[in-house]
Amino acid sequence: MPELSYGSHFFQDLVETGIFYVAIFDGQKDVVFNPNRVKEKTNVLSQIVPRSEKYTNIIHIAKTKDMEIFSDIVSQHLLCK
Repeated sequence: MPELSYGSHFFQDLVETGIFYVAIFDGQKDVVFNPNRVKEKTNVLSQIVPRSEKYTNIIHIAKTKDMEIFSDIVSQHLLCK
């Protein structure tokens, strides 16, 4: 499990701005992760951060208005469709 106290201010900033974050443990039993669902969308990093083109192979920011996330934090189940 990730230790959220390392950088808790960062995570609090995400919550306060309405950004949902999640840790995905790809390769573990019952985890199905399809990163291409996001990667196939246009990377808008350079539109947000000028002169960031050299990072587009590392950071991918996509508009995902057609995606929905359903999360049950008690059972630790997450579904993105």
